[in-house]
Amino acid sequence: MDIGNHQALKLQERIKELEETNTQLETELVEALQDPFTKYERKTPSENPKKRGAPFGHEGHFRPNPEHIDKEIEVYLDVYPECGSENISPCHHTTRHIQEDLDQAKFSFLRHEIKVSYDDAQRALSYLCNVNVASGAIVGFDNKIAEKAAPFYEKLKQSLQGTPFIHVDETGWKRDWLWIFTNPEIVFFHIDESRGSKVVIDHLGEFYKGILITDFRSAYRNKIGAFAKQKYCTHPLRDIKKLLDKGLPEYPEAEVFLKTLKKLIQDAIFLHNAHLALSGTEYRSACKEIRKRFKKSRSHVPLSHHETNNIRKRLITFKDELFVFLKYPVISPTNNPAEQGIRNAVLFRKITFGNMTRRGKNNVAVLMPIIRTAKLRSLNPVVSIRRGHVY
Repeated sequence: MDIGNHQALKLQERIKELEETNTQLETELVEALQDPFTKYERKTPSENPKKRGAPFGHEGHFRPNPEHIDKEIEVYLDVYPECGSENISPCHHTTRHIQEDLDQAKFSFLRHEIKVSYDDAQRALSYLCNVNVASGAIVGFDNKIAEKAAPFYEKLKQSLQGTPFIHVDETGWKRDWLWIFTNPEIVFFHIDESRGSKVVIDHLGEFYKGILITDFRSAYRNKIGAFAKQKYCTHPLRDIKKLLDKGLPEYPEAEVFLKTLKKLIQDAIFLHNAHLALSGTEYRSACKEIRKRFKKSRSHVPLSHHETNNIRKRLITFKDELFVFLKYPVISPTNNPAEQGIRNAVLFRKITFGNMTRRGKNNVAVLMPIIRTAKLRSLNPVVSIRRGHVY
């Protein structure tokens, strides 16, 4: 009986221990299940936070000294820096400081024109130019150059309103929009969260004194005034091609209308490209014929095919903005200048996936216009980046 009682006591103690363990595990399980739905609370910093960095006594890493010194400058103190006293006794020891001047413009050129990442720029300059620098330092180079070029960027923005004509377009940029304003003399970029007419008004004013060349989006319509507006002729040609490729066997009138309109736009573009080879009388006569054909096509009765009829309505809405390039041959009837100007930025976005920080977006918007404008003007983009302007 004594042995049995002893064993029973032992089992009761074991049961109590297991029950306590089970209760603790159940509590931890409930907390774990609730944790993903618990609101995050920012921790308050402690009064004596732990110092970040390498432990005490850790050997530091330094850039190796250059093998060749280009120039040595001896610097003496005339005034004691702490108290400002000029009574300084001769010093019998010297301190040596080595300074390497890196061409920061080359790093930015690799980043924004060659479209390489910061790490790739670091490796390229390390192997090709024997220049060793941390990738984080290249980010700092971009920031410094962008700050230096900020006045020129603002000056470039102000000059947009005085241009005789300008191409405007936009493309997606990591939850934002990259805008381009360009002509044969200038390329200007702006990254904004808006895709509306406000961006155009901020850069060109409520009334632009030149010719505004854009697509058919509503952002370029009533809210923005201009001396004249030209719509890209490539866009209706693209829409016509899609409809004709699908085939319209049940709508013969729509097919005839689309083919007639396609031929009209192609003839107008061909006439624009050949205007230098024609005399003034020949060119004016051909333009008059184009306008006559255009008036006849847009006065066509409503079409039963919905998409084709929408194109006809678009012709009526923008009847004064489709063939402005015939009156002013200096402007282009297509969006090729805008597409060529923005192409490098689109490839840059594809490789780097855009920018998340405000400063990164600002660097792209400031540095890319310098590079593209310098190339338009047949200037060295690296020199232009180094100077922070294009003159």
